[in-house]
Amino acid sequence: MEETALGAIIVFFSAFIFFFVILAIVMYVFTALSLYTMAKNKGCEHSWFAWIPFLNAYLEGELIGDTVPLFSSDVDIPYAKWVLSIGSIIVAALVQIPYIGWVISVLFVIYGYLTMYRLYRLYNSERAVLFTVLSIIFSVCMPFFLFSMRNNDPVEYRDSLKGTEHDASNTNTTSDAYYSPQADSSASDVSDAQFTDVKDDVNAAPAAPASDVTLDSPADKPEDSDDSTPQA
Repeated sequence: MEETALGAIIVFFSAFIFFFVILAIVMYVFTALSLYTMAKNKGCEHSWFAWIPFLNAYLEGELIGDTVPLFSSDVDIPYAKWVLSIGSIIVAALVQIPYIGWVISVLFVIYGYLTMYRLYRLYNSERAVLFTVLSIIFSVCMPFFLFSMRNNDPVEYRDSLKGTEHDASNTNTTSDAYYSPQADSSASDVSDAQFTDVKDDVNAAPAAPASDVTLDSPADKPEDSDDSTPQA
């Protein structure tokens, strides 16, 4: 009886471990394929980094523009590529150290969530908050979220926060003003007026003097008398 129960427990835990190994492989493949596709579409030089541990974190930093906004403020944390790649190695080495290792690990996890949110915001702005919350609660969802938006075009949202889009709209409005129909009509009226002035100057110019040499027409030439006629 005890041997049967022990065998059942071993089978259960073996199936449990096998399931999680398969799930981990599937999650890794989906994450790598998603990052690889995003990098290829963006034109990143080292898109194959997506398949290599630690280097895939470097590629993720490149995809988000090498900067991570500090929550909703305008403060950016630069060098995301190096923080993500080297930081993950440092955290893995220091996680066993009490207090210091724990504090560093917590800070790095928060930084990772900010990175995740920025990546979601760039490629799927409408569902960025939802994807981030679900990824924090159920980390198994993250690879599939990335896979669902791998072919999307990234849209930089930080420009709108800094007023770049407002300046661009003002520039477009000014440009339209220069090429408005009223401006074209005014330019046409000015051209017509200049042409009329030139025409009037030409008509008012004195006529050139006629040439003193005139050619007599055959009709005006007098007939010569026939003096050579012999007399009878």
